[in-house]
Amino acid sequence: MNNPNNFRYLVQSFLGTTFFGLPGLSAIRKRWYKRKFNMGDKPYIPSGVMLVSPHSTSPDAICIGNRVNIGRKVFIDYSGGLTIEDDVTIGREALIVTHRHFRQIARTMLGEGEAVVKQEGDFHPTPLTIGQGAYIGARAIILPGVKSIGRNAVISAGSVVRKSVPNNSIVEGNPAVVVFQARNPSDTD
Repeated sequence: MNNPNNFRYLVQSFLGTTFFGLPGLSAIRKRWYKRKFNMGDKPYIPSGVMLVSPHSTSPDAICIGNRVNIGRKVFIDYSGGLTIEDDVTIGREALIVTHRHFRQIARTMLGEGEAVVKQEGDFHPTPLTIGQGAYIGARAIILPGVKSIGRNAVISAGSVVRKSVPNNSIVEGNPAVVVFQARNPSDTD
């Protein structure tokens, strides 16, 4: 527990528990979030939401805009950096991850075809921006490597997003695919 990242992760995980949804204790959680994160006006972050960053030490790694509504039991890892713009809604039990670990596997042949596997892990962050007015449905999963969820985009419940989502579109499925794309002359994708 000597590492400050471990302590911060523990505090963030503890504050996300339903224990801090009790009357009086929820005010402590809200004050901590307001002090710790760059937040706009009137965010709704109920108990049970996990905002964690096991790899980031930057206080600017997460920015939450005005009137953001995050549902219960949402897990957000902002290690790679996360910007949630104004008027975004994230449904219950959604999962957002902004980093991955690559495993490089090298096989070395020894003797009579015996193989030894060596693994080396690397931390690879990918900053994510969730555009203004976006809606992420319940139990949707945003995988590492996604760079943006466009303005007014809708991610259907249970979808697994593996790549960026364009503005004014609806995606669904596993993997998520665009099922509707509105055209707006003011958009400059």
